[in-house]
Amino acid sequence: MNEAETFTFRTADLLIELATPGDYERVGELTAQSYFAAGHFETPEHDYLQFVRKVQERAEQSEIYVARRQGEIIGSMTLIQVGGDYADIALPGELEIRMLSVDPAAQARWCRPRPGQRQHRTRSPAARNPFGQLDHRGHLAFGQIPV
Repeated sequence: MNEAETFTFRTADLLIELATPGDYERVGELTAQSYFAAGHFETPEHDYLQFVRKVQERAEQSEIYVARRQGEIIGSMTLIQVGGDYADIALPGELEIRMLSVDPAAQARWCRPRPGQRQHRTRSPAARNPFGQLDHRGHLAFGQIPV
């Protein structure tokens, strides 16, 4: 993808935009922290959590987007085209979202049920992460996006 194909999205309190190199350290830590907090790994030193911290390397082959609230990065995702080293399940004509993460503190603060909506509580790591499941390599798998 090139710069002409990137996007920015803004609401009253949220901005989603392409990450800058200055964001990469925060994105790596945020991703590792959110995966560990979700209960997917027994130790924060797990090999995959070290891998997701290497944001500069994956930014060379994909696009890294961040979600900012009041200027602070509270989430990120990696958008990958088929054929790159980071593509896992995308087929020709599809994009793949990988390494989707939301700051655990932001999840608790901003992801609340609406008035009258029942809140579901569970201790199951799979249930806490409705976006994906661990695949056979320990990677979180989310699915394909047709382009």
